[in-house]
Amino acid sequence: MRNLAADTKVAQKNISKIQTLIPRKLLLKEDKIAKKQAKSSDSDINKLQQLFKLTEELTTKLSPVTSCKAGCGNCCKINVSITQLEAELISEHTGRVLNKSVALGKPDYHGSSCPFLIDNKCSVYSVRPFVCRRQVSVMPSDHWCHPELNLDVEVPMIEFSELSNAFYAIAARSEVKDIRAWFG
Repeated sequence: MRNLAADTKVAQKNISKIQTLIPRKLLLKEDKIAKKQAKSSDSDINKLQQLFKLTEELTTKLSPVTSCKAGCGNCCKINVSITQLEAELISEHTGRVLNKSVALGKPDYHGSSCPFLIDNKCSVYSVRPFVCRRQVSVMPSDHWCHPELNLDVEVPMIEFSELSNAFYAIAARSEVKDIRAWFG
């Protein structure tokens, strides 16, 4: 049986290690991304791809402090809100048609697998949405990530605030639905 308090302490230590894992130049790039994109005349798709690239650069440095590994799939069984722009990228990549009808209410998909989770692996990994790219657990085990537990516990998470701010600026100009609603 895992101990939440002990695992949370490990996670907090892991978060404190992040500053040493990510090169200063990369941290500065993250710190400036929202302002840079706000001034840019690039299309939202280009901005989104810049965010995907930067998120990848940041999160790949975190492997020593994360329990996230291929084949886990726990975070693919929670609500996954994505923009229409991201849904269009996935549609283009997979050939699947978007469901553009408006969902009544806000469905709860917690515990339901993402339609692109196949054999506990992401079948759209190269075009996965921003929310999936930034979902990184620093807990010492994937135990607390299980959908049966993760609503009942609060665990430390990594937050790249300016990266998120840049994404929210794009999302504000787009329809946002759960990935299951786009492809259901």
